[in-house]
Amino acid sequence: METSNEGFIYVLSNPTFPQLLKIGKTQRSPAERAAELSGVTGIPAPFHVAYEAWISDCDIAEKAIHAKLSSARHNTDREFFQVSFDVARLTVDKVLAEILEKEVTALDANFESRVQEFRSSLQQEIAEKRKRLAARPPKKFLR
Repeated sequence: METSNEGFIYVLSNPTFPQLLKIGKTQRSPAERAAELSGVTGIPAPFHVAYEAWISDCDIAEKAIHAKLSSARHNTDREFFQVSFDVARLTVDKVLAEILEKEVTALDANFESRVQEFRSSLQQEIAEKRKRLAARPPKKFLR
């Protein structure tokens, strides 16, 4: 059984620590995730969704984004990064574009392969019908 990894990549900000952005994934709405994180004891101000983007595989996207921003990671055990919003958004957009480009390339290759299979089966069907027609005895016409 195939499970879906569709979801959102989000960038959350919090006025309590303005120099840090939380960049993560969720299969729910980013607003729900922000509210959930804001409910954690010890957080004086709520998180705000600064940016969100849907992607077909949020697991792969999150890993790639975190890898690209690894030098700006505030703590290796947390998804907080010391980067500007512009850098965060540009990184998210670039990674998502790379993933989408791979998906489009795979779909295009699959499409071309299926078109070739279809053409081949049609050509085979035409050849078989021609053989059957050629094997029929000629019709006799009476005058």
